[in-house]
Amino acid sequence: MRNIALLACTALLTLALCNIIAVTADHVERALAMKRRNNPGPTSLHIPSIDLNEPIQKHPSLPAQITLDNKQLAIITFAKGASAEQIGKITLPNKQRYAQKHGYGYYNFAQLSVLPPDAQGMYFTKFRSILATFDMGYEWVLWSDADALFMNFSVPLLEFADPLYDFILPVGEPANKMYAKVPNNGHFMFKNSAWSRAYIAYILQASSQGHCEQFGLINGWLQPCDRGVFWLDDQGLLVWTQQKFGRQVTCHTKHVSFNHFDSEYPWYNEGDLVLHLPGRSLPDRVRIFETLLAILDSESGKLDREDARFESVRMDNVNHQPAADMRREMEAAFESLGWNKPCGANEGNPNVFISATSPTQ
Repeated sequence: MRNIALLACTALLTLALCNIIAVTADHVERALAMKRRNNPGPTSLHIPSIDLNEPIQKHPSLPAQITLDNKQLAIITFAKGASAEQIGKITLPNKQRYAQKHGYGYYNFAQLSVLPPDAQGMYFTKFRSILATFDMGYEWVLWSDADALFMNFSVPLLEFADPLYDFILPVGEPANKMYAKVPNNGHFMFKNSAWSRAYIAYILQASSQGHCEQFGLINGWLQPCDRGVFWLDDQGLLVWTQQKFGRQVTCHTKHVSFNHFDSEYPWYNEGDLVLHLPGRSLPDRVRIFETLLAILDSESGKLDREDARFESVRMDNVNHQPAADMRREMEAAFESLGWNKPCGANEGNPNVFISATSPTQ
């Protein structure tokens, strides 16, 4: 009887522990959904290192969906794999239409054969894709994840291409204490410059090392690189480079709010340029995108609030404050906190990346 009682107690304790773990995991997942992508980190990193002293390979005959003589900006993506290709049936034509309206180039690098295969999938392939797009002569390049729609065709991306900076990076707002100044790499913009090329080459090199220095925690909890693994792959690596190089990176980086061009459901404000759905199941993504497209006027970014389907996808900004005004408020807030300050004399030399041949140097 005693053995039976012990077995019963053990079973009850195990069940209780599993419930605690399940609740904790659910809490963590919900927290990550607050402006973060919910993807597992890699167990190893195998990107071949790049010789920063070698010129970047040219691809003069690179094919693409939309190639233009006007090389002001290109939108690039990488939709590969069953889930990405399925959601891409909805999102890729949308990206193409937006690019055509504004005269931007558009490339889905999953359909091109110019890049070497990367063990980590798209997380670092996106940076190789940016370098290849630079080689085509584009002045600015926007990376756009496959699980995102352009919602407001009246807003040109070049509105955000600040010539004082080389890297435009959406990050968490100051009010979001957990994720303040933490990026989501679903969308970001690079200017074709010597600094951008050197920085991206260093990112690709650092991603393959499997070891790194540790600096202080971000917002009291986030360790960008832990035991050689970068948090959420490229996202942790970008944060880590800001810690390692300080103003040599941040003076080239303009931090903007997610609502500039990486809004996440349900924190999307009507009139925002882009809606991004990281960390959601494929059926959930399809449902949200199909419902929104059915009630969206993409030319103005307005949603038909009289349509019964609106309630199933209702989002923030209940006061209907113009999205452009909200973006300007965020930019002012970021500047007041010192998050954005262009390079001064003796700041931002790209040679710092050439001398830093590995993350531990």
